[in-house]
Amino acid sequence: MAYRTEIERALDEMISDETGKKFQGLAVVHAKQKWPQLIACERNWDGGLDAYASGELDQEGRGIGLACSITATPAKVEGDAKEAKKNYPDLRVLIFSTAREVTQHTAKMWTKDVLDKHGLQLVVVPREEFITWLLDPVNANICRDQLGIAPSMMPELAPALERAREAAKEAADNWDRDFRRTGRPLISLNAVKLDQKGDPIEQVPTRSLNSVLVEGQRIILEAPAGMGKTTTLVQLARQALDAGGLAFLVDLPDWVRSGRSILSYVAERPQFASRDLDETLLSKLRGAQPPIFLLNGWNECRLPARKRQTRRYESLTRVSVPRLSSTSPPASALCLTRR
Repeated sequence: MAYRTEIERALDEMISDETGKKFQGLAVVHAKQKWPQLIACERNWDGGLDAYASGELDQEGRGIGLACSITATPAKVEGDAKEAKKNYPDLRVLIFSTAREVTQHTAKMWTKDVLDKHGLQLVVVPREEFITWLLDPVNANICRDQLGIAPSMMPELAPALERAREAAKEAADNWDRDFRRTGRPLISLNAVKLDQKGDPIEQVPTRSLNSVLVEGQRIILEAPAGMGKTTTLVQLARQALDAGGLAFLVDLPDWVRSGRSILSYVAERPQFASRDLDETLLSKLRGAQPPIFLLNGWNECRLPARKRQTRRYESLTRVSVPRLSSTSPPASALCLTRR
């Protein structure tokens, strides 16, 4: 199955590249699964609809139409409704599918406006519906054909995935022994989320950070020495491994000094090298969730190296779902620094 982050990136690329026709193809496939009576329209001179079911096929004579767009504005919805109503007199239900986010509040306002102005019942299919639909393993082929997302890892790579997970677990155990004092209990810590100005917004338990990382987001965790930052990294790594994913603990200053790619650096660690896991092989592995890179020691990098590392970290952890190579799945990252 595809990762959520892969699907989100594919939808974002459709929006940024203005490939409305590509989204139209995806939305028509989705709509025909939900409303089988719909018949796809030609992509030119379609009268304002991308798929249509004549009222003659409905006992109540209600025609159903689909309009797709990578734009989600009131003007776009009303324009589609006006055009479709003019060309399809029996139209009673308009389905508006979009790659953009549309809240329930916004959808209700659009529904009322379209009903009042055009006499049509509006059904809004927002971005989240497409993400949820494409996450279903039965739609893996649609992800492959429509979005170019590899449906799954090759079966013959399963033993390598298990070796990689064993190596990651061994690395986590080693970090735990090195950084946490013997006999010290593990406790649940809380972190404070900051806004762009550095002001506190809300308190979050550190154990919940893994769910944020799975969504492809990047995190910088800052705290004074001895507050449990590295232990938190180890706990997050173990959470990801227990969930069937891959988590790589990385000594940030050492990686910067190596000058290597992140996967090349990981592959050279004894836990991975001893299991015959090289950079190419690691890039092909897909766990139950996207791989997570847990980077320790930003504050220990010298200023010139820190500037280089900032560029490398941003290239690794772009908010718009990063990739490590053209064949690897998207990854997330958490970076630690001392206050």
